[in-house]
Amino acid sequence: MHDAPRTSICRGQYTSQVVLNWLIAQENVVPIPGAKNSEQAKEFAGALGWRLTKEEIDELRSLAAETKPVVGFPVEKL
Repeated sequence: MHDAPRTSICRGQYTSQVVLNWLIAQENVVPIPGAKNSEQAKEFAGALGWRLTKEEIDELRSLAAETKPVVGFPVEKL
C-alpha cells in the first residue's frame, strides 16, 4: 500500500507541483505545463525553488514503474 509514501512525498505541495518537480529531476525530460489561467500558472510555478530528495525521486520512479500503461484514448469507451 502506497498511501503513506505519497503523503510524505507531497510535503504540503500540490500534486501537480510534485509531478513537475519529479519531471524536472529527470535528465531526459523538459516538462511544458499547459496553464489555462493565472491560477494554474501560479500553481505550476510552485514546482520551482525546491527539490525532491533522491529517495523521493526513486520512490516516485518505482511507483511509476508499477503503473499499467494506458492503451488507446480513455474516452473511447464512453
